[in-house]
Amino acid sequence: MAAYIQAVNKQTDLAENFSEIDEKICAFLGVDVDPRQYCADWYNMILERLAYGAKFEKINEDLTKSLNERPERFTPIYAALLKISAWLEENYTFTTW
Repeated sequence: MAAYIQAVNKQTDLAENFSEIDEKICAFLGVDVDPRQYCADWYNMILERLAYGAKFEKINEDLTKSLNERPERFTPIYAALLKISAWLEENYTFTTW
């Protein structure tokens, strides 16, 4: 089953592509853009779940659980994903179909 999602910037009310959003996320976190993958795999870990109907509250709950239960080497990734999730919720609205 296909899931489609569109991100609309709350300030401009314009849709943005995910590569542009990734650049903004990287700037927010102060990291370099990776041309081969999204920062901290946010597309698969957050966006894909939104596309299939998950709410930010549930995503954040699951990320927090993973942060607390996964080996310590994963801590930076899940900590970044929680920051990304909060930033996305603050700056974008998402429409799915």
